[in-house]
Amino acid sequence: MTANPLTRSDRRRRRIAAPAIATVSCLAAAISLSLLAQPIPQKPARPSYLLAPVPIYSSNPQDPWNRLFAILFSRRFQVYKTSDFPEAAPFDNSAGENELRISTRLFERTETGDRAIDPLYYPPYNSREGRTQLLEEPTYSEVMTAMQAALSENSPRPAIARAWMQSDLWSAYDILSEPLFKEDRTQELESRHAAALDALARLIHKLALTPEEIQSLPDNYEQARNALALPDLFHAQSGWVQVQWYPEHAHDSEAGYRRFSRIFVKPIRSAKSTQKLIDGLRDTDREPTESLDGAAILIQLILIDTKGRLTPTHLTSEVEFRLFQKNPNGQFIKTKIRVCEINRSQLLSQPESGGLVSEDENAQAFSGGYTFAAPGFAEGNTVDKQRPVEVKLRTRCINCHGLDATGLMSFSMKVPPHFHGPAVKQLNPAQFEAADYAISQKKKYFQSLAAYF
Repeated sequence: MTANPLTRSDRRRRRIAAPAIATVSCLAAAISLSLLAQPIPQKPARPSYLLAPVPIYSSNPQDPWNRLFAILFSRRFQVYKTSDFPEAAPFDNSAGENELRISTRLFERTETGDRAIDPLYYPPYNSREGRTQLLEEPTYSEVMTAMQAALSENSPRPAIARAWMQSDLWSAYDILSEPLFKEDRTQELESRHAAALDALARLIHKLALTPEEIQSLPDNYEQARNALALPDLFHAQSGWVQVQWYPEHAHDSEAGYRRFSRIFVKPIRSAKSTQKLIDGLRDTDREPTESLDGAAILIQLILIDTKGRLTPTHLTSEVEFRLFQKNPNGQFIKTKIRVCEINRSQLLSQPESGGLVSEDENAQAFSGGYTFAAPGFAEGNTVDKQRPVEVKLRTRCINCHGLDATGLMSFSMKVPPHFHGPAVKQLNPAQFEAADYAISQKKKYFQSLAAYF
């Protein structure tokens, strides 16, 4: 059956509508062309200093923990090198004849961050750029997505992995807790600042270990001791003694009291009275090598348990040895330096290794301060051109411990003549006495995070 032909009125309506349809079509085309002519808003570029995730906490680089670790710890940055490394020539001529000189060019360094350091070291977190590095796009979305994924996962993680990750996140929380600079306090950045701190705090709480789990954590220094031929610091017959004169240690305060230091000395074998000998260390006019065969500092983690209590652990993040080599007559020859640092991926994949990696005095390190990769040189004395400076580990050590690397920072205090202060304590290495002071200090500004427990 054929369709009815159009009536006169139908045809009239169609003739009227046709120009209108054409007009709309032309307008749409014009708008489309206009939009194509306009530049498309570009997604903010990912900061060039950030690296892609690598296996740290699991074998899957895209694991949310690995993504978080990469954003917080992994960096690509430029450094100057000193004449410790002749291959870095040419060097400037500003230093004295016997001093290290600085390279005139910059070198790129790639750092996974899997060592005994705090996060957000580049850009320096006390700089304006560093203070907002987690709050600007696209980094903000990346870190928040990774934290939400970590908060949502239900798969169990090993207690030792949770311990280290909590420590890593806690250090990031403390750094991010610093207020933004006045000029950065926009409503958007302040909102992101609060949201990032909240997510970090909730994840720190989620990872918390029970008191029993913390008690069962391994002593990774003891595990590493045989594999790396490390001194036996914790047994009386080893000759090493844990000491304390005053409880405040720069390593602890620089770590925000999230870690605590144990100081060990090794008295000479001929010492008849250990207490008299270590009390003599207060005399800054005497060379430590007259009384000691070595010194060591061992740094261990403090964790937050499920009840919100600050709890010391046997997990060692770093240990530094200085052994005083002597001739058969007991005369000092040279200080042998050795440092061992934690490597999380090794600890988790090979628990029996203890996860400590040894470096000798020729290893690469950074000059100045306790902060990893802190700016150590300003080209033309302009702050905007500051960069970290690479030196050998021995050079870094002598900056604090003197040219022979024999100085003891714990006893290097300027005091009035004939003032010796309290007696030097011999601590029990089987206990956590050295952690008491660090925990007491941390409690003074722990309220905001404690509220989540």
